[in-house]
Amino acid sequence: MYRADGVYIVANSSEPTDPDSFAVDDVIGVAIDLDDAAGKIRFYKNGTLQTVNAALNNVKSDLSISTLGGLLPYIQMYTGDACTVNFGQQPFVHTPPTGHRALNSKNLATPVAAEIIRTEKHFDTLLYTGNNTDDTNITGLGFKPDFVWIKQRGGTNNHLLINSVQRRLTANTFLNSNNQNGDSTDPNLLQSFNRDGFQIGTSSELNENSENYVAWCWKAGGSSNTFNVDGTGYATAAAAGLDDGTISLTGASVNTEAGFSIVAYDGTDSGSSQTIPHGLNKPPEFWMWKCRSSSTDWIVYTTVIDGGSDYLRLNANSAASSGVSPWDTLPTSSVVTVGTNNADTCNAGDNYLLYSWHSVPGYSKISTYTGNGNNNGVYVDCGFKPAWILIKRSDSGDTKSWRIVDNARNPNNDNSMKRIYPDLTEAEYGDSGGTTVDWLSRGFKHRASTHDNVSGATYVYMAFAERPSGTIFGLDANAH
Repeated sequence: MYRADGVYIVANSSEPTDPDSFAVDDVIGVAIDLDDAAGKIRFYKNGTLQTVNAALNNVKSDLSISTLGGLLPYIQMYTGDACTVNFGQQPFVHTPPTGHRALNSKNLATPVAAEIIRTEKHFDTLLYTGNNTDDTNITGLGFKPDFVWIKQRGGTNNHLLINSVQRRLTANTFLNSNNQNGDSTDPNLLQSFNRDGFQIGTSSELNENSENYVAWCWKAGGSSNTFNVDGTGYATAAAAGLDDGTISLTGASVNTEAGFSIVAYDGTDSGSSQTIPHGLNKPPEFWMWKCRSSSTDWIVYTTVIDGGSDYLRLNANSAASSGVSPWDTLPTSSVVTVGTNNADTCNAGDNYLLYSWHSVPGYSKISTYTGNGNNNGVYVDCGFKPAWILIKRSDSGDTKSWRIVDNARNPNNDNSMKRIYPDLTEAEYGDSGGTTVDWLSRGFKHRASTHDNVSGATYVYMAFAERPSGTIFGLDANAH
């Protein structure tokens, strides 16, 4: 910080006196060189570089800009003071230093039009109220979903996870993220996936009169045939290009554009590790298994914690563990690896589902952050304005394990964020001491010191965008 009386204040609280003092009508320039390994910061008065104090040569490493979320402009004034801040909205009064650019949206990298995903065509959240009436249509999506995750908001019903691959293999089936159960069947549950939503029956699990529900919906590859890739159905896995692995698939729905796939297969007792094609163009960063025919855990693997394969359980509160052979084999752009005769992932005679995701710039982000234990919490840069976030502390268990927040139930930035726990049947819950985030134009910021922001704790998150970070016109999304 450059103070008016001619003092620098640096991160370690020392106050070296070197620069000129400044007063009314002086113009102060601030230049930050993030291409420099040290991240040097320089101050200018009326276009003249001020004395460079040695303490300013290691600002980047001292402030850990790369891990703590960046530098934020800061100006302190007293009563009656006024200033004008120019980030490039008008020409600078003095010539900026060579190689520097104004910190404004026009100088951010503009996405190429072909790379921009229309997020509302691949993911969205629907809210509805039950009416206990058969053939009720829940509408409002911009796509026909292949995966719908429904939870009663005010009660303790199970989570309902329903996908088009599973239903094509066995009609009217569903799973629960909060328990180990295999396939359950209910013809009065979800009756069909429609072009703009889905149709439900009279089951009290998802259509109790006057009860409120949330449905998180993803588009995969469609359901016109047994094997579906990007909206085209195929009768065989080979025709769909899904025969890379040593295990043959029994069904698939793959969305390569949005980095999401659902595949089904049968376990084997071959005695050696096996590979399963996921259908995506990149290695998944977050993938999870569920046995349909037996009671087993939901096994979640991710590579974003430390670059290796670490696993968690979606239906349980536990820390991440390092993968063991052969599950520690990193996924490739075509397959993931499993062992055989393992009840959770590949037991002979059992049927399985594999969900896979990878990040897509501007649409989805799978990564980690470290909590700071402060109500002025950590900022997480997703590269887009989030609509939905799944969070799990990975270095330890917690009193509440996995958490989901979305901007349909929480449209505003306040201190009572309503969250839902995938591993529990509890109703949605909101208070100022739990998951409290601000939705920002390029990410989210925590506003509570506990649970999802414990000091030094590591968290895995998966986020999907409300809108992309840029448009073909080079514009940014808006924050609330």
